[in-house]
Amino acid sequence: MDSVVNENYKDGEKQKIEDDMAANAEGSEFDDSKAKFLNGGKGLEETTIDVEIKSKDGDSFTGLGKEELMEYATDPFWVRTRLILFILFWVGWIAMLAAAIVIIVLAPRCPYRPDQKWWNKEVVYQVYPKSFLDGANNDGLGDLAGIKQKYDYFNNLTANVIWLNAIYQSPLLDSGYDVTDHKNISEVFGTVDELKDMMKQLHKKGKKVVLDFIPNHTSDKHPWFEKSRNKEGKYADYYVWAPGTQGTPPNNWKSVHGGSAWKFDDVRKEYYLHQFLDFEPELNLRNTDVMEEMESILRFWLEMGVDGFNIVGAPYLVESDQLGKDENSTGVGRQDDYEYVDHSLTADQPETFDVISKFREIVDSYVKKPGSERLLFASVKGTVNTTNLYMGTPEKKGVHLVISQALVNRKPDCNALCLQDLIDSQLTGQVKDGWTGWTLSNQDSHRFASQVGDKHVKAMHTLQLLLPGTPVIYYGDEIGLKDAPVPIFNLTQDPVGKAAGESGYQQVSRDAYRTPMRWNGKKNAGFSSATPWLPVDTKSQPNVQAQLAHFAGYTSLEFFFKLAGLKKEPSFQWGEMSYSVVNQNLLSFFREAEGFPGFLVAINFGKANVVKTFTKENGELPETGEIVAHSSGTGGEYSGIHKLKGHSVLLKPGDVVIYKL
Repeated sequence: MDSVVNENYKDGEKQKIEDDMAANAEGSEFDDSKAKFLNGGKGLEETTIDVEIKSKDGDSFTGLGKEELMEYATDPFWVRTRLILFILFWVGWIAMLAAAIVIIVLAPRCPYRPDQKWWNKEVVYQVYPKSFLDGANNDGLGDLAGIKQKYDYFNNLTANVIWLNAIYQSPLLDSGYDVTDHKNISEVFGTVDELKDMMKQLHKKGKKVVLDFIPNHTSDKHPWFEKSRNKEGKYADYYVWAPGTQGTPPNNWKSVHGGSAWKFDDVRKEYYLHQFLDFEPELNLRNTDVMEEMESILRFWLEMGVDGFNIVGAPYLVESDQLGKDENSTGVGRQDDYEYVDHSLTADQPETFDVISKFREIVDSYVKKPGSERLLFASVKGTVNTTNLYMGTPEKKGVHLVISQALVNRKPDCNALCLQDLIDSQLTGQVKDGWTGWTLSNQDSHRFASQVGDKHVKAMHTLQLLLPGTPVIYYGDEIGLKDAPVPIFNLTQDPVGKAAGESGYQQVSRDAYRTPMRWNGKKNAGFSSATPWLPVDTKSQPNVQAQLAHFAGYTSLEFFFKLAGLKKEPSFQWGEMSYSVVNQNLLSFFREAEGFPGFLVAINFGKANVVKTFTKENGELPETGEIVAHSSGTGGEYSGIHKLKGHSVLLKPGDVVIYKL
């Protein structure tokens, strides 16, 4: 027997296996081609089974030899076969490569999407805290608790950026812009912890919070100023001081609010500069210690989680250090008026852009990942030549966003052609990375609804939300809130109005456009159960509840919601703008992003009906367009597919129609 069983089994099992193998061998001729189990182990732990395969003639199979293989290698049949397979492989590979190239070339390309930051895409809602909602103290002053109660309202407006005007520690003589502590907030609004909690909640809802940043001046009650007037150490040069000449101011520089920009200090016996109110002395931003203070303030709030800052008084940050005279620019009006001189030495100075660039570096240093960018912006007057300076260059970056004052400062009789010029003055020639914010009103200007009238509120909202840029909504503008002059001089709160006296306060007081928000038709318009800090007109003014009520008609607030929804469309986010028909009454334009539906917007800013056929200079006007928004309402003739090419459209005064192309 060729194999010997030596498995480590129990004696009985071992004997049985040996007997079976012996019987097999005796009963038939053993076939050597079959597997035989060879024991190589010597103990239970080392048992192995080897398999040996033999041919019947006893020779082991070892495969083809070299000479036999070479016979096959040179055989013509196998040579042809290998060549054919080789050719088929490369033909197939080249065919697949060609197919891939064809697919890449002919397949529709993904539409272009620019790298937009959150401020490029969102609606900004400007909250004047004192006038928004009294939610906690029942003292007639708006506060953080009131803002917290209106999160749903922000959602309805599609406003994902909440801008809080001045909330810092202050005597509140100028509604918080007279700061005494930049790293604390006034107790009338709440606490720093409340602000932290509010930001945390808003961030969870996908919203951003931006604050005013006030580096231009402080209150004259600020500890820095007290030390500066006494020339204490480094604080002596914290503000802009100059000696007078024979008891008169150092030069003819004017305050924004009129009169001299200099005030004599009885303690220091010198004049200090104030380009705003006389109790708001100007900080000396040429001083490195002052700049370090400002940088520390920015870092304090950035580390707390604030998403951005509005630089208050940006054009006035630095003045000429030569203290020369401003030239007479117009000669119109009184010599005390701000417009009487040209401000070439007190506004938009080259050093101002250096300061802003340093602020930008700090803000940008807090960007940790995409979506966590922080915003720096400012409100600036002038054309694109001026706003470009504030946006900076790639080497010296400025603000991310400039809020244009063009629509705020428009003349009362500004028609469609005039509005086109204002728009072009802000957009034509804008630097590559420049971005415009559009606002219609602010805390220092008349409410736009008071200037354009009820019929054109929706028309102005359309420009604000659908032009290239970011819409910045001053609280109450969405419902068409109007100026509400204080009826009695004794109720005046604005120091500018108080200084004008009873005979002139109505003409200059800013109280008229800072009055409390109108939430409903109840007492004090739902703003507070206590006496509001400014009178509330509940009869002639619109309110939120009434504009959302059944049977109220298609209100400005409802149309605002519609426009805010359209703002999310790619063509309104980053699409190119081109004009269609523009005349004294009609302003119409296209917004188109390649690869996405385009839109035609038509607005009648006139006082008479307009019947017009639209045209398209840079392409062919589509045969039809779908009305996706109309200022007169929804449904019926104000919706659906309508013919455009070669067909006239009727627009009544104040009408807005938006076609999806």
